[in-house]
Amino acid sequence: MLKKFNTTPGSVILMVIFIVMGIAQYTFYNQDLNEYKTEVNNIETGRKDITWSLISSTYDMVEISANERAEILATNIVSDIKKQYPDLSVLKVLLDQGNIQNTMLPFIIYHNTYGRQMLNIANGNNGCFVMSRDGYIMDTRLVEYEKSWHSFKEETSFDAEALYLTLELINSHKEKCIIYTNSGDTANGLPKLIHGNKDDIKKIFYENGIDGFKDLTFYGKSYITETGDIFGTEDINSDAIRVNNHKLIVVQKFNLYDILQYHYGDDIAINMLTFDNMKHELEKSMLVRSITYFALLFLNIVALLIIIFWSSINNKFANK
Repeated sequence: MLKKFNTTPGSVILMVIFIVMGIAQYTFYNQDLNEYKTEVNNIETGRKDITWSLISSTYDMVEISANERAEILATNIVSDIKKQYPDLSVLKVLLDQGNIQNTMLPFIIYHNTYGRQMLNIANGNNGCFVMSRDGYIMDTRLVEYEKSWHSFKEETSFDAEALYLTLELINSHKEKCIIYTNSGDTANGLPKLIHGNKDDIKKIFYENGIDGFKDLTFYGKSYITETGDIFGTEDINSDAIRVNNHKLIVVQKFNLYDILQYHYGDDIAINMLTFDNMKHELEKSMLVRSITYFALLFLNIVALLIIIFWSSINNKFANK
Protein backbone atom coordinates (compact mmCIF):
# COMPACT_ATOMS: atom_id res chain seq x y z
CA MET A 1 0.00 0.00 0.00
CA LEU A 2 1.37 3.40 -1.05
CA LYS A 3 1.98 5.85 1.76
CA LYS A 4 0.69 9.38 1.49
CA PHE A 5 3.37 12.02 0.82
CA ASN A 6 2.69 15.03 3.06
CA THR A 7 4.31 18.45 2.86
CA THR A 8 3.99 21.32 5.25
CA PRO A 9 2.34 24.56 4.09
CA GLY A 10 5.65 26.33 4.61
CA SER A 11 7.44 23.92 2.27
CA VAL A 12 4.80 24.37 -0.41
CA ILE A 13 5.04 28.15 -0.17
CA LEU A 14 8.83 28.02 -0.44
CA MET A 15 8.66 25.69 -3.45
CA VAL A 16 6.20 28.01 -5.23
CA ILE A 17 8.36 31.03 -4.43
CA PHE A 18 11.52 29.41 -5.83
CA ILE A 19 9.70 28.13 -8.93
CA VAL A 20 8.27 31.61 -9.60
CA MET A 21 11.71 33.15 -9.03
CA GLY A 22 13.27 30.66 -11.47
CA ILE A 23 10.67 31.42 -14.14
CA ALA A 24 11.11 35.17 -13.58
CA GLN A 25 14.89 34.90 -13.83
CA TYR A 26 14.63 32.90 -17.05
CA THR A 27 12.17 35.45 -18.46
CA PHE A 28 14.42 38.38 -17.52
CA TYR A 29 17.40 36.58 -19.04
CA ASN A 30 15.56 36.10 -22.35
CA GLN A 31 14.57 39.77 -22.34
CA ASP A 32 18.17 40.81 -21.69
CA LEU A 33 19.38 38.43 -24.41
CA ASN A 34 16.93 39.87 -26.95
CA GLU A 35 17.93 43.41 -25.99
CA TYR A 36 21.60 42.42 -26.37
CA LYS A 37 20.97 41.00 -29.84
CA THR A 38 19.09 44.18 -30.80
CA GLU A 39 21.91 46.39 -29.53
CA VAL A 40 24.52 44.30 -31.38
CA ASN A 41 22.45 44.58 -34.55
CA ASN A 42 22.14 48.35 -34.01
CA ILE A 43 25.91 48.61 -33.61
CA GLU A 44 26.50 46.66 -36.84
CA THR A 45 23.88 48.74 -38.64
CA GLY A 46 25.36 51.96 -37.27
CA ARG A 47 28.84 50.97 -38.37
CA LYS A 48 27.61 50.14 -41.86
CA ASP A 49 25.49 53.29 -42.09
CA ILE A 50 28.39 55.56 -41.14
CA THR A 51 30.78 53.74 -43.48
CA TRP A 52 28.22 53.82 -46.28
CA SER A 53 27.84 57.57 -45.81
CA LEU A 54 31.58 57.90 -46.46
CA ILE A 55 31.43 55.50 -49.42
CA SER A 56 28.40 57.26 -50.90
CA SER A 57 29.96 60.73 -50.77
CA THR A 58 33.26 59.35 -52.07
CA TYR A 59 31.54 57.59 -54.96
CA ASP A 60 29.60 60.73 -55.90
CA MET A 61 32.80 62.78 -55.91
CA VAL A 62 34.85 60.22 -57.84
CA GLU A 63 32.07 59.53 -60.35
CA ILE A 64 31.86 63.24 -61.21
CA SER A 65 35.64 63.49 -61.34
CA ALA A 66 35.98 60.44 -63.61
CA ASN A 67 33.47 61.80 -66.11
CA GLU A 68 35.01 65.27 -66.01
CA ARG A 69 38.48 63.82 -66.58
CA ALA A 70 37.16 61.78 -69.50
CA GLU A 71 35.54 64.89 -70.98
CA ILE A 72 38.76 66.91 -70.60
CA LEU A 73 40.79 64.14 -72.23
CA ALA A 74 38.28 63.89 -75.07
CA THR A 75 38.46 67.65 -75.65
CA ASN A 76 42.28 67.59 -75.65
CA ILE A 77 42.37 64.62 -78.03
CA VAL A 78 40.01 66.34 -80.46
CA SER A 79 42.12 69.50 -80.28
CA ASP A 80 45.35 67.58 -80.98
CA ILE A 81 43.76 65.62 -83.84
CA LYS A 82 42.66 68.84 -85.52
CA LYS A 83 46.14 70.33 -85.06
CA GLN A 84 47.76 67.31 -86.71
CA TYR A 85 45.07 66.99 -89.37
CA PRO A 86 43.63 70.39 -90.32
CA ASP A 87 42.00 68.49 -93.16
CA LEU A 88 40.20 65.69 -91.29
CA SER A 89 39.38 63.92 -94.55
CA VAL A 90 43.05 62.82 -94.78
CA LEU A 91 42.75 60.98 -91.45
CA LYS A 92 39.36 59.55 -92.38
CA VAL A 93 40.74 57.99 -95.57
CA LEU A 94 43.52 56.28 -93.63
CA LEU A 95 41.10 54.99 -91.01
CA ASP A 96 38.66 53.80 -93.66
CA GLN A 97 41.54 51.78 -95.13
CA GLY A 98 42.38 50.32 -91.71
CA ASN A 99 45.79 52.07 -91.63
CA ILE A 100 45.52 53.35 -88.09
CA GLN A 101 49.19 52.54 -87.39
CA ASN A 102 50.18 54.93 -90.18
CA THR A 103 48.39 57.84 -88.55
CA MET A 104 49.29 60.11 -85.65
CA LEU A 105 46.21 58.93 -83.76
CA PRO A 106 48.03 56.36 -81.54
CA PHE A 107 50.61 58.96 -80.53
CA ILE A 108 47.97 61.62 -79.85
CA ILE A 109 45.97 59.28 -77.64
CA TYR A 110 49.07 57.96 -75.90
CA HIS A 111 50.27 61.51 -75.20
CA ASN A 112 46.95 62.47 -73.65
CA THR A 113 46.23 59.31 -71.63
CA TYR A 114 49.54 57.90 -70.45
CA GLY A 115 50.05 58.25 -66.70
CA ARG A 116 46.60 59.75 -66.10
CA GLN A 117 45.76 57.75 -63.00
CA MET A 118 42.66 58.40 -60.94
CA LEU A 119 43.57 60.19 -57.68
CA ASN A 120 47.24 59.24 -58.17
CA ILE A 121 46.59 55.53 -57.66
CA ALA A 122 49.07 53.95 -60.04
CA ASN A 123 47.60 50.65 -61.10
CA GLY A 124 45.63 49.26 -64.01
CA ASN A 125 42.30 49.64 -62.21
CA ASN A 126 42.54 53.42 -62.07
CA GLY A 127 43.97 54.38 -65.47
CA CYS A 128 42.27 55.48 -68.64
CA PHE A 129 41.92 54.19 -72.17
CA VAL A 130 40.37 55.06 -75.49
CA MET A 131 38.19 52.64 -77.41
CA SER A 132 36.68 52.63 -80.89
CA ARG A 133 33.52 50.96 -82.07
CA ASP A 134 35.62 48.13 -83.52
CA GLY A 135 37.20 47.31 -80.18
CA TYR A 136 40.52 49.03 -80.79
CA ILE A 137 41.95 50.28 -77.56
CA MET A 138 44.76 52.45 -76.27
CA ASP A 139 45.49 51.36 -72.71
CA THR A 140 47.80 53.39 -70.47
CA ARG A 141 48.99 50.22 -68.78
CA LEU A 142 51.12 49.56 -71.88
CA VAL A 143 54.24 51.70 -71.89
CA GLU A 144 55.23 51.77 -75.54
CA TYR A 145 52.53 53.54 -77.48
CA GLU A 146 53.63 51.88 -80.74
CA LYS A 147 52.60 48.54 -79.25
CA SER A 148 49.64 49.71 -77.23
CA TRP A 149 47.15 50.39 -80.01
CA HIS A 150 45.74 47.04 -80.89
CA SER A 151 42.53 45.20 -81.65
CA PHE A 152 41.06 42.85 -79.11
CA LYS A 153 39.53 41.01 -82.04
CA GLU A 154 43.00 39.60 -82.67
CA GLU A 155 43.21 38.29 -79.10
CA THR A 156 40.61 35.58 -78.65
CA SER A 157 40.71 35.59 -74.87
CA PHE A 158 39.64 39.26 -74.74
CA ASP A 159 37.44 39.45 -77.80
CA ALA A 160 34.01 39.02 -76.21
CA GLU A 161 34.80 41.24 -73.25
CA ALA A 162 36.11 44.11 -75.38
CA LEU A 163 33.28 44.08 -77.89
CA TYR A 164 30.67 43.75 -75.17
CA LEU A 165 32.10 46.69 -73.27
CA THR A 166 32.32 48.73 -76.46
CA LEU A 167 28.65 48.22 -77.28
CA GLU A 168 27.58 48.98 -73.73
CA LEU A 169 29.65 52.15 -73.66
CA ILE A 170 28.15 53.30 -76.94
CA ASN A 171 24.59 52.50 -75.89
CA SER A 172 24.71 53.99 -72.41
CA HIS A 173 24.64 57.73 -73.00
CA LYS A 174 22.16 58.26 -70.16
CA GLU A 175 24.34 56.57 -67.55
CA LYS A 176 26.86 58.68 -65.66
CA CYS A 177 29.01 55.68 -64.85
CA ILE A 178 29.24 52.03 -65.81
CA ILE A 179 30.22 49.29 -63.36
CA TYR A 180 32.03 46.27 -64.76
CA THR A 181 32.85 43.10 -62.84
CA ASN A 182 36.32 41.63 -63.24
CA SER A 183 35.76 38.07 -62.09
CA GLY A 184 33.87 35.61 -64.26
CA ASP A 185 30.37 36.23 -65.59
CA THR A 186 29.02 37.41 -62.25
CA ALA A 187 30.32 38.95 -59.07
CA ASN A 188 28.42 39.49 -55.82
CA GLY A 189 25.29 38.13 -57.48
CA LEU A 190 25.24 40.96 -60.03
CA PRO A 191 25.54 40.82 -63.82
CA LYS A 192 28.91 41.32 -65.51
CA LEU A 193 28.00 44.87 -66.40
CA ILE A 194 25.90 47.13 -64.20
CA HIS A 195 24.57 50.51 -65.32
CA GLY A 196 25.77 52.85 -62.58
CA ASN A 197 22.93 52.20 -60.16
CA LYS A 198 23.82 53.42 -56.68
CA ASP A 199 21.35 51.00 -55.11
CA ASP A 200 23.44 48.15 -56.55
CA ILE A 201 26.57 49.66 -55.01
CA LYS A 202 24.84 49.96 -51.64
CA LYS A 203 23.60 46.39 -51.87
CA ILE A 204 27.13 45.14 -52.56
CA PHE A 205 28.49 46.98 -49.51
CA TYR A 206 25.78 45.89 -47.06
CA GLU A 207 26.08 42.26 -48.17
CA ASN A 208 29.85 42.00 -48.70
CA GLY A 209 31.46 44.98 -46.99
CA ILE A 210 34.16 47.06 -48.65
CA ASP A 211 35.78 43.87 -49.97
CA GLY A 212 32.77 43.56 -52.28
CA PHE A 213 34.24 46.39 -54.38
CA LYS A 214 37.54 44.64 -55.06
CA ASP A 215 36.32 42.96 -58.25
CA LEU A 216 34.44 45.96 -59.61
CA THR A 217 35.83 48.54 -62.01
CA PHE A 218 33.93 51.79 -62.54
CA TYR A 219 34.03 53.62 -65.87
CA GLY A 220 33.49 57.31 -66.43
CA LYS A 221 33.26 58.09 -70.14
CA SER A 222 33.12 60.74 -72.80
CA TYR A 223 32.35 60.35 -76.49
CA ILE A 224 34.07 61.78 -79.55
CA THR A 225 31.41 62.81 -80.31
CA GLU A 226 28.13 62.38 -78.44
CA THR A 227 26.02 61.59 -81.49
CA GLY A 228 28.62 60.53 -84.05
CA ASP A 229 32.33 60.63 -84.81
CA ILE A 230 34.84 63.43 -85.28
CA PHE A 231 34.21 63.39 -89.04
CA GLY A 232 30.52 64.22 -88.65
CA THR A 233 29.20 60.72 -89.39
CA GLU A 234 26.19 60.18 -87.13
CA ASP A 235 25.76 56.99 -85.05
CA ILE A 236 22.26 56.49 -86.44
CA ASN A 237 21.45 57.21 -90.08
CA SER A 238 18.20 58.51 -91.56
CA ASP A 239 16.88 54.94 -91.77
CA ALA A 240 17.37 54.51 -87.99
CA ILE A 241 20.21 52.04 -88.61
CA ARG A 242 23.35 52.15 -86.45
CA VAL A 243 26.37 53.12 -88.53
CA ASN A 244 29.84 51.64 -88.12
CA ASN A 245 31.62 54.99 -87.94
CA HIS A 246 34.92 56.01 -86.31
CA LYS A 247 33.46 57.00 -82.95
CA LEU A 248 35.97 57.14 -80.10
CA ILE A 249 35.16 56.63 -76.42
CA VAL A 250 37.45 58.04 -73.75
CA VAL A 251 37.16 56.05 -70.54
CA GLN A 252 38.47 56.93 -67.08
CA LYS A 253 38.55 53.87 -64.86
CA PHE A 254 38.52 53.76 -61.10
CA ASN A 255 38.33 51.06 -58.47
CA LEU A 256 36.28 52.18 -55.48
CA TYR A 257 38.03 49.74 -53.13
CA ASP A 258 41.46 51.13 -54.06
CA ILE A 259 40.32 54.71 -53.54
CA LEU A 260 38.69 53.99 -50.18
CA GLN A 261 41.75 52.14 -48.92
CA TYR A 262 44.26 54.63 -50.31
CA HIS A 263 42.55 57.83 -49.19
CA TYR A 264 40.19 56.80 -46.38
CA GLY A 265 41.68 53.57 -45.03
CA ASP A 266 42.56 55.15 -41.64
CA ASP A 267 39.08 56.68 -41.23
CA ILE A 268 37.41 53.36 -42.02
CA ALA A 269 39.75 51.47 -39.67
CA ILE A 270 39.07 53.93 -36.80
CA ASN A 271 35.35 53.69 -37.44
CA MET A 272 35.46 49.89 -37.34
CA LEU A 273 37.64 49.90 -34.20
CA THR A 274 35.26 52.27 -32.41
CA PHE A 275 32.25 50.08 -33.10
CA ASP A 276 34.22 46.91 -32.33
CA ASN A 277 35.05 48.35 -28.89
CA MET A 278 31.39 49.19 -28.32
CA LYS A 279 30.44 45.65 -29.28
CA HIS A 280 33.16 44.19 -27.07
CA GLU A 281 31.95 46.18 -24.05
CA LEU A 282 28.40 45.03 -24.73
CA GLU A 283 29.54 41.41 -24.94
CA LYS A 284 31.37 41.68 -21.60
CA SER A 285 28.31 43.20 -19.94
CA MET A 286 26.07 40.44 -21.32
CA LEU A 287 28.52 37.78 -20.16
CA VAL A 288 28.44 39.11 -16.57
CA ARG A 289 24.64 39.24 -16.61
CA SER A 290 24.41 35.72 -18.06
CA ILE A 291 26.68 34.33 -15.35
CA THR A 292 24.57 36.11 -12.70
CA TYR A 293 21.30 34.77 -14.10
CA PHE A 294 22.56 31.21 -14.37
CA ALA A 295 24.10 31.37 -10.88
CA LEU A 296 20.78 32.52 -9.39
CA LEU A 297 18.89 29.90 -11.38
CA PHE A 298 21.31 27.24 -10.14
CA LEU A 299 20.74 28.38 -6.53
CA ASN A 300 16.98 28.21 -7.07
CA ILE A 301 17.22 24.66 -8.35
CA VAL A 302 19.45 23.66 -5.43
CA ALA A 303 17.01 25.28 -2.98
CA LEU A 304 14.08 23.40 -4.55
CA LEU A 305 15.95 20.12 -4.34
CA ILE A 306 16.75 20.79 -0.65
CA ILE A 307 13.10 21.56 0.10
CA ILE A 308 11.95 18.42 -1.73
CA PHE A 309 14.58 16.34 0.03
CA TRP A 310 13.77 17.84 3.43
CA SER A 311 10.04 17.30 2.88
CA SER A 312 10.63 13.66 1.94
CA ILE A 313 12.68 13.12 5.13
CA ASN A 314 9.96 14.73 7.25
CA ASN A 315 7.33 12.68 5.46
CA LYS A 316 9.28 9.48 6.09
CA PHE A 317 9.47 10.09 9.81
CA ALA A 318 5.83 11.22 9.95
CA ASN A 319 4.65 7.95 8.40
CA LYS A 320 6.48 5.72 10.88
